[in-house]
Amino acid sequence: MPRLATTWALSIGLALMLCGSARSADNIWDLEAVDANGVGTDPRIGGDPGEPSSWVTVEGIAINTPSDMLASTMWQVYVQGEAPDAGGIAAWQGAWFNPSGWDWPPFPNVYAGDRIRIQGLIADHNGKVNINSRHSSDPGMQFTVTVLEPNVGMPTAILVPSLADANQFDQTRAVGGEHYQAQWCQLNDVWIAGGTWSPGETLTIEDDSGQTLDLFLSSEGDFNDLPAPQGLFSVRGIFDQEDETPPAHEAYRLWVMKSGDLRYQLSLNPGSGSRGEVAVQPAPDDPNLPECAPDDPNDLKYPAGTEVTLEAVAYENSQFLRWLIFDPNHPGDSNHAEVDTNNPITIVMDRGQEVKAVFGCGSSLGQLVPSILGMFGLAALTRRRR
Repeated sequence: MPRLATTWALSIGLALMLCGSARSADNIWDLEAVDANGVGTDPRIGGDPGEPSSWVTVEGIAINTPSDMLASTMWQVYVQGEAPDAGGIAAWQGAWFNPSGWDWPPFPNVYAGDRIRIQGLIADHNGKVNINSRHSSDPGMQFTVTVLEPNVGMPTAILVPSLADANQFDQTRAVGGEHYQAQWCQLNDVWIAGGTWSPGETLTIEDDSGQTLDLFLSSEGDFNDLPAPQGLFSVRGIFDQEDETPPAHEAYRLWVMKSGDLRYQLSLNPGSGSRGEVAVQPAPDDPNLPECAPDDPNDLKYPAGTEVTLEAVAYENSQFLRWLIFDPNHPGDSNHAEVDTNNPITIVMDRGQEVKAVFGCGSSLGQLVPSILGMFGLAALTRRRR
């Protein structure tokens, strides 16, 4: 069915119930309210589709591109509320529930960072409230999607303090997994504790809190293009829940779309020397790099796969001697690769990198005294170990 005909059919089936686009948007945060068992409490959940009051309208920022998340037979987008609204909600549809003769998918192209509106019915699903067609191919049950403004930009990732906080259930949603539900979030300083690094697989990550969380890799992601993370890393994704066993207090996870949503720490070790500096390109705050929520304004965190050029800049009587690149999993001066005097060098951020630039200076006896220098005008950073 042509797009125009699809839109016409939708408008005929929904016009009386939705009262057109003039209907004011519902508060996403309110829609996601839960009871002590983690079950949604909004009275419209499971409501009669023939009653206009059963339909909801949400507006916000799409935080994923549907084709980056699921195979082509399924369509899903997460919408994050904008201030003063908060929270997030998913809208899902499967091709097998698409009305006969309709285009698939029957929605306009949506990309992460677009401001969109969705009008439809809500249902409770494994610990969260979703918009869907109630698993029906009835044209009068389908939700509609409108792109209000393309390419508005992604929201700043919400920094989750620890996996202990991520796993906590709090009915009030002041803290814990329900607080982050269906929003764009970031975890810092985690490591892989188990699982397979591959599209569609689930990893177990751990942090210093001693707790673990599932890291779900999108089936459509490019995770085979880079090696599995080694050591500590940061990661951004959609905070999600799939708890199939009541009460819905567990099974929180972070759904990651692509390898570029991982960030690795570049540490330039401090030392007592003051005879040179190191310049890095691109800078961590380069506008061409994906946004990152730092836990420290001096952090040098780069997306996985980023090529970073390091240039040692000597001055006065100093001279650059060599680079030392340390194994992030085995700290200590004996666990490093010594790189020759080629300057600058380029490293690929496929893991946490710890680098020293060694300079020499002339003493009164004409001897070279090596010293280690930190970063150009930024506080020198020491990588935190687990």
